[in-house]
Amino acid sequence: MASLDIERAYHNSPIIPHHKPYLSISWNGSIYVRHVAVEGLTTAGGIQGNTTDALLDILWHHRILHIFKWVDDVIIFRSLVCSFINVDSMPEFTYGFGFDLVFDITMPLGVPWHLIESKGQDFTSSIKYIGFLWDLKLHHVSLPEKKCVKIISKIDAFISFPNCVIMRKLCASIHVSLQHISFIYKEGHSTLPPLSSFISKFLNDFT
Repeated sequence: MASLDIERAYHNSPIIPHHKPYLSISWNGSIYVRHVAVEGLTTAGGIQGNTTDALLDILWHHRILHIFKWVDDVIIFRSLVCSFINVDSMPEFTYGFGFDLVFDITMPLGVPWHLIESKGQDFTSSIKYIGFLWDLKLHHVSLPEKKCVKIISKIDAFISFPNCVIMRKLCASIHVSLQHISFIYKEGHSTLPPLSSFISKFLNDFT
């Protein structure tokens, strides 16, 4: 499996003309027709995912079948076609495709991939995806060391905050991180309700 990351995934997306009447908004007694869908706008939630879904459809058409995405993270699986022993008595493996084919298909479409060296990973049996480290050989999912250190640093800041003043933003950030990692560390679920209750005691800016 390999991973790719779409650069600048959250941009305004143009709306085709015959869709504009269905994405207009009413405000102060007037109707406004939108020509672009602003990233994050609630009336067009998930629009970035729609463009990535279209990209996956194109790759499926080219027989790249085992490909999944979460927002701007794309993961690709490929299967072994054949294997043999070379002249140096070392095993060699042949696969149906590599990144060359993926880029040949997507570059003419203008897909803005991050460089593999900065965000992404070539085909291997172990890969980082949606914040976890997935190991196919070991059938194992874990938290990458860098992410683990980052979360521990948040918790250290929470515990050692001066004058016993705890900020809601830090509490919410820790809560989100713990929610995420409890998908694989199931025992962590039991720690979340008290923290959720604690966060609910802060004043809400929107009331």
